[in-house]
Amino acid sequence: MAWECAQVVLDQKALIKYIMKYQMKGEKRSDAFVKAFKDILKEGVEEGHTVTKVMTKTLNKSITERDFGSVETMHLVQGIPLVVCSRAKVRVLT
Repeated sequence: MAWECAQVVLDQKALIKYIMKYQMKGEKRSDAFVKAFKDILKEGVEEGHTVTKVMTKTLNKSITERDFGSVETMHLVQGIPLVVCSRAKVRVLT
């Protein structure tokens, strides 16, 4: 990652905070992602689907077909867990 900086960085923590804020920004959705949602809405209107059915299709589509962000991709490539839990898991037999 390279960019031009107009300021001199004196504080390491401030630099880390800036980079993390920059990297964690939301990413623009791809055209294919937007088109998929428009297609679901169009189909729902044309076929007279209920709002519930359209929302269900939208939810399913967003779960199964989605864009991967750069941070998520780097975690997956490097084998870094996406989520870390501080609580221990306890299995309860029923």
